[in-house]
Amino acid sequence: MQMNTQHVNSPLPTLLPRASGAPLGVYKGGGEADGGGLHSSPNSPLPSSSPPIAHCQLPIAFPTYTSLMVTPNKSQVEAFVARFRQANPSNDPQIATRKIEADYFGDSPAMADELLVPILEGKKTATCGALWEWEHEKETPLEPGYLTAIIDGSGNARCMIETLSVVLTPYNEVDAQFAFDEGEGDRSLEYWRRVHWEFFSRTLPRIGKEPTQDMPLLCERFRVIYREEPC
Repeated sequence: MQMNTQHVNSPLPTLLPRASGAPLGVYKGGGEADGGGLHSSPNSPLPSSSPPIAHCQLPIAFPTYTSLMVTPNKSQVEAFVARFRQANPSNDPQIATRKIEADYFGDSPAMADELLVPILEGKKTATCGALWEWEHEKETPLEPGYLTAIIDGSGNARCMIETLSVVLTPYNEVDAQFAFDEGEGDRSLEYWRRVHWEFFSRTLPRIGKEPTQDMPLLCERFRVIYREEPC
């Protein structure tokens, strides 16, 4: 998910992006994240005694890309984030002040819906985006523990994901395991290379760049920590 975000204030008693792949993040070495996140699994029962969240003004970062392809339903996203904060599946004492972003995968409403399916099925646990685009659209890097409300092609939030790790990797050094974990198509490295080259060929010219074999990618591992079915 690539994006630029702008903070908006939303009244909450209660609660922040991604391309054929792209939640992005911290520019540091490493590989696959092996757990260690702050939250319980998405299938864990919600705590029955989550503490009430005090009324306050908290920011949600909505995407303001150079080319915004999916418009967030802000009232729905704010309500979703409020319910997430209230549920507090990890009993996080800082839940009321955690920054959250709203974002989508892909570069069209259809792709946002398409890529949401393997995320909700648990097949897609990785994504990537061009470092150039991240730096163009974002002010700060994404770090482990970063929370993103993923929206569908209609702009409605469907799940919350948590970043586990981000590795800066040249396009031509992405390996078969990462391609498999992206959960797209037949999950092969050949498929990954083809669809991502097509994707970057569409999106990078918008910021004055062209894809190259050694272009730096932010390869992210994430997990779903909260989800809701559409009404």
